[in-house]
Amino acid sequence: MDLDTLKQIQANFLKELESANAGKKTSLPYVINKLPKSNLVKDGETFQVIVTGGTICKEATVNYAGGKTVLKNKQEMPVSPFNTKEDFLEFILKILNKDTKTLALNFTFAIKPTFEKGKLDGILFSASKEHRLEGLYGEKVGVEIEKYVFEKTGRKITVSVGNDTICLLLSALTKYSYDQVSAGVLGTGVNFAIFLDKNSLVNLEAASFDKFPISEEAKEIDKNSTKPGGWLLEKEIAGAYLYKQFNLIVECQMLDYPAINSTAELNTIANKNLGQVSQIAKDLFKKSAQLSACAIAAITQFQKKDMIFVMEGSLFWFNIENQIGEYLKKLIPQYNVTFAKIENSEILGAAKLVA
Repeated sequence: MDLDTLKQIQANFLKELESANAGKKTSLPYVINKLPKSNLVKDGETFQVIVTGGTICKEATVNYAGGKTVLKNKQEMPVSPFNTKEDFLEFILKILNKDTKTLALNFTFAIKPTFEKGKLDGILFSASKEHRLEGLYGEKVGVEIEKYVFEKTGRKITVSVGNDTICLLLSALTKYSYDQVSAGVLGTGVNFAIFLDKNSLVNLEAASFDKFPISEEAKEIDKNSTKPGGWLLEKEIAGAYLYKQFNLIVECQMLDYPAINSTAELNTIANKNLGQVSQIAKDLFKKSAQLSACAIAAITQFQKKDMIFVMEGSLFWFNIENQIGEYLKKLIPQYNVTFAKIENSEILGAAKLVA
């Protein structure tokens, strides 16, 4: 895509963002999350963080003291699919420490945030990654955990729940001020999150943005997806789909090259000297970088200042970071955008839900 086309896409993303902020319905769901104005844990208190939603669960004990959160220990464990609400609640209780009074949950499923009794929670509306979670749809996840723990053990605990992209944005507070940062995920999926003020964060659900020229390959992938018409930006640029686009292009051009099964393989092809095949791979990463840069540029324009984007995702860090940086210089030369990675972001970000 030429620069004029990219600038138009950038303008479209900015318009969608501004309209959503004004309360209008756009392709960006613009989900506002509220944080408590005071901490849910006391100075010197130890609490627990759980990160769950895929095939690996992460669990940590965190201490809050002197205004800082300190990670005391961390472990990872495999997770079988949560077919039902009971499966999920049993798992949480199993790894809940016996002395835990406050739990921060980084919940990597689609939730509608709620803010009641001074804490952020979320209502489940979509499961993924082979988890069905039957019986939990429409329920407040944190409240259900609190009720289950009390019913099974007689213990009263406080649970706060946040979306994974919101937790990524919160992790930035371990190094930066809220008014300096935004957050982005560019890996298997795509998303961005921003601060409106110190206690208001927005999950843009940017995968749903659709005001850009959609490739024939993405149209084909969308047509055969579980949600046609949804998550179009993600289907165009995310790691879960780039290799599928490669296979479609190779087939369409009748090139003698076998189908591949991952975007990691696509990266290998891009770094080899395979003529037209390698060029296809490079062009797909270039397109991903271009569209990602349009979104980042628009978010920066919306914030009207230099920004630090805390990023996650192997597609970003191993493939397109530098390309995005070059396009940003052309799209928003008036602003400076830098990228940062926060170690243990999924845990430290969730900890900010309560401390």
